[in-house]
Amino acid sequence: MLVSVDASDCGSCREEWRVWLCDLVTGRIHRTIDFVTASFEPIAGKPGRGSIVFHREGVAMRDMYPHQTMIVFERLVNTRRPIPSSVEGSVPDAVADFVGIVETLSMGLDGLVTLGIAEIDRYFDYRLIRHNLNLSGQHQNNILANLFRYGTNYSFADPDPNSINLRTFSYDSAITRDRTYLASERKNLGKVISQLTNVINGPSYYVTGFRLGEIWVPSIITYDDDTSQVVDTSVATFDLGDMSDVAMELDGNGQALLVDALGAERDTDDTPLIRTAFGSLLDFPQYHAKISFPDVTIASTLDEHASGHLKTNKDLSPRLSFTVPNILEHPDSRVILPGVTRCTVRIPGRYMSVLGYFDDDEPFIVTRVGYSVGPEQRTSAVVEVASTFVAPKVISAEEVPQPLQECEDC
Repeated sequence: MLVSVDASDCGSCREEWRVWLCDLVTGRIHRTIDFVTASFEPIAGKPGRGSIVFHREGVAMRDMYPHQTMIVFERLVNTRRPIPSSVEGSVPDAVADFVGIVETLSMGLDGLVTLGIAEIDRYFDYRLIRHNLNLSGQHQNNILANLFRYGTNYSFADPDPNSINLRTFSYDSAITRDRTYLASERKNLGKVISQLTNVINGPSYYVTGFRLGEIWVPSIITYDDDTSQVVDTSVATFDLGDMSDVAMELDGNGQALLVDALGAERDTDDTPLIRTAFGSLLDFPQYHAKISFPDVTIASTLDEHASGHLKTNKDLSPRLSFTVPNILEHPDSRVILPGVTRCTVRIPGRYMSVLGYFDDDEPFIVTRVGYSVGPEQRTSAVVEVASTFVAPKVISAEEVPQPLQECEDC
């Protein structure tokens, strides 16, 4: 979700967005800032990135220092409803659109500061699993939540975490998995999380944050295909009359019709365990991919990895995008989350036929939202959606809302 904002001489920008600088460890607010330009890209399932430019005057170095500072973008128009409704026993005062960690800082004689930022889940790429973790017999959303929790101040395995004040919340799942991680292996926590979310029918997550008085609490919500409702409105609707531009794109990068998954070496001959998943598309030549999981010894687990990669990369990933002026005034804008929100696109069939791919009744899911605002316009957005026919991992056929649990004992 790429967001570009220019707040120079822009009253509407200050009316629509507020940016907070906070302590990364505790979440305690240092200050708000008036920015010159900003861009940020929240992404479902992996860390997003961005940058912000503002005047240094009055801002202490400690309030913006890399790897000690958390940055939060909060919308002030058509605000999001907090899910969950209560955090640490309190109703949140606000919900974040983006929660990040400051990674780089640069400034010059003009007094302008530029911060390079990454979404808060980037922090887990800097952590190793240094304790034995036995996550067997748990539903997969809890496993994912517990992996995140291990790297926070709420760790159940690390007696001295000295980490960040991030909370995890998990929806129930019907899928149970077994995962064990040994301290001696020193696996990268971010990589382990990525491997689990890429398993076929595996869990997913998104990043959010909640303000409780003078503290911002970064949070991660874990869910999967069995989760039928993770936002307060499950479907966003856009009509052709809402749009100023429409485009379609097909991307063949990374396509794979045969996937070899390599696991641990076998004791008999030191060759790795190999499992293959393959599919075919009419009139397509073969496209191969190799993925490696050197710690996997169980053939069925390796099958899941191979099949998951094939399912994700078999098709050409068609994307439909459209520009929506005044996006924050759209009634469904507060429920749009990339990778989560189902989407109805009401474009008459005669226009869909021009695009040459989608049907007029095709189901979609939001994959990206790019906001922008300037001195003479309110916030607009480019919304990108994908057909759920080729994105089944992030959509559910169930219609019964699932309970959301804070991960205290999971």
